[in-house]
Amino acid sequence: MNPQLKQLLLHFDDAAEWYAPKDFDYRKEMQQVKMVKARLEAETDNRFELDDCVQDASFFAEMYILEKSQHDAKASGGSYAMCYELAIRFSAFGRFVTILGAFDETGKQPDMNRIIATLQENGYRYIPADELNTLYDGKNQAMIGEYTWWNRFFDYL
Repeated sequence: MNPQLKQLLLHFDDAAEWYAPKDFDYRKEMQQVKMVKARLEAETDNRFELDDCVQDASFFAEMYILEKSQHDAKASGGSYAMCYELAIRFSAFGRFVTILGAFDETGKQPDMNRIIATLQENGYRYIPADELNTLYDGKNQAMIGEYTWWNRFFDYL
């Protein structure tokens, strides 16, 4: 892991809290997420869905675009899988965000630089998902040896 990224993650890590720091303001953060959602929809000409009911996780919200086949299955009332063309997860820690998936079913990639810039312009810290796939060795002793940095900031626990 990049040493500068490691220092950033450690700075916002918490020795006791698993899901969110004590000063986390869910309502305020969800207002910000909804504002960013509207802005990204306007800038990218995409419609994002929003999961704002995340529980038992170190992230609190996720904006996503389902793969077309899954979107169509959901729209018709059928069963579907959470397979993303693109998803943005919002950590409860450090105003961190990460991006999952980045291609539609045709292989077309969205303008990731524009998406990341918009997130950063709104005070979020973009963390590349592939940087987090290392064993967690932070402040929360109960997580050491069992979890990765991905789990710590962007996963269900």
